[in-house]
Amino acid sequence: AENTNKELGGLKQSSENTNKEPGGLKQSVGYALENEAYRSLPGYLQKHYEIELTEKLIRKEINGEEINILGTGKKNGKNIVVVGEATLRLSSARKFKQLERKVEIAEQLYPEYEIIPIVITHFATAEIQQRALHEEIIVIQSFQWA
Repeated sequence: AENTNKELGGLKQSSENTNKEPGGLKQSVGYALENEAYRSLPGYLQKHYEIELTEKLIRKEINGEEINILGTGKKNGKNIVVVGEATLRLSSARKFKQLERKVEIAEQLYPEYEIIPIVITHFATAEIQQRALHEEIIVIQSFQWA
């Protein structure tokens, strides 16, 4: 009985810690998605969008704004900058607003470059994929680069 009570107490504490830290877990999983994207996107972008990256994709803070995916490259001989957001599930246009701010920052930093906005996610709803297509935002779901 004493061991059972200790185990229940430990489970209760663990559960309380989990409930206190869901944002931390979500952030960790989000960074894992980004890290996988840094490895997989260069080949995927070249194969499907004729984008050849000339520098590694990075995560960078500029003017207090965290840009999840940033990298320069070429498309059809033109200089481009890939600017991206990462989200676990893309089901609303809220991420597009965040991406818009990051695109504006990139436009200031790279005035001679064409900006290519992208969103990477584990899952995007059909409705939001249609909206992204209309707004010329590339949406890439993680299973696509596997």
